[in-house]
Amino acid sequence: EIRKIIATIRGRWTVRHVAVAHRIGVVPSAQASVEIAISSTHRAEALMAVQFAIDELKRTVPIWKKEVYREGAAQWKENKEWVPPANYGPQAPTGPPSEIVALAPPNTLEDVLEELQRS
Repeated sequence: EIRKIIATIRGRWTVRHVAVAHRIGVVPSAQASVEIAISSTHRAEALMAVQFAIDELKRTVPIWKKEVYREGAAQWKENKEWVPPANYGPQAPTGPPSEIVALAPPNTLEDVLEELQRS
């Protein structure tokens, strides 16, 4: 799904570089779990593309997270904007998805920005 979002962005806006990363595993509460970096000659196009990317990611990618609270309780939560496809089973998953699209380490955004500056 993330690759489809990137392809749509490239077809809709004149952008130079597109990077979308969704971190998996333990993500501390003050850190980003989704990172989007888009470069373009025109700022307005890049901003529209970033907005589209996050909206589509939340709508099409089944993102599940387990919130662990200070007192030790935990709760699985789903992305409320996600719209399941028509062929999606009647039962919601009870854990994270089994297919991993990408694993992004904590410094991914910094690496992407450095790469964009080198290009």
